[in-house]
Amino acid sequence: MKSDQAKEAEAATVPEDEPRLRAFRWLRILLLASLAVLLVAVVGELPASSPDVSSGGPRRLSTESGSAAGPDDHFIVAGQRVGFVRLGLSIQDVEARLGHGRALPTRDAVLYRFSQLGLTCAVQRGQVISVLVQNPTYRTPQGTAVGSDPDTVVRELGDGYEYESAESLGVTPSPASPGRPAEYKLHYWREGIHLTLRGEKVEAILVSAAVVTP
Repeated sequence: MKSDQAKEAEAATVPEDEPRLRAFRWLRILLLASLAVLLVAVVGELPASSPDVSSGGPRRLSTESGSAAGPDDHFIVAGQRVGFVRLGLSIQDVEARLGHGRALPTRDAVLYRFSQLGLTCAVQRGQVISVLVQNPTYRTPQGTAVGSDPDTVVRELGDGYEYESAESLGVTPSPASPGRPAEYKLHYWREGIHLTLRGEKVEAILVSAAVVTP
């Protein structure tokens, strides 16, 4: 049996921890909903092949917004950036480099879609909160990219993921042809990277802020 002191100590910690747990649960639900909306909104509207966007010199971007532009490369850095598009960068700076995106209002954010480049930015209060990649020219420093297989993903990012099927997120899967593999997602919350896979291939990579479990 627990001593009176142990019971008092346990009771004292519950009120302090409970708000943090509730906040984490709320944030997780919000992120899952946002991911589902983002992935559904962009499906099927990219070109058959994604172009290589490595050409073209760098352009000076303002850094007066919440975040400065990242390096002029094609690296995906979990929880931070996709190329120069760093989380927190203003959408004005993004469009100054990429041209005007196609704005699509959703419940949680405005999506700016740069379809010819295979990139979609989710924006709140004028700043990028996540970037969806469907262009294989962008990759992590270790090589994970659209088109990679699950073995590459797990060897780089590890097994600390949360597995989600499309059905469990309340998303209607895209029509499947006979024998077409099912879609699923691997959420690496602590790293801030989420991957959509179908069978043996990565179809999309989303970079968002890292979420640390209380």
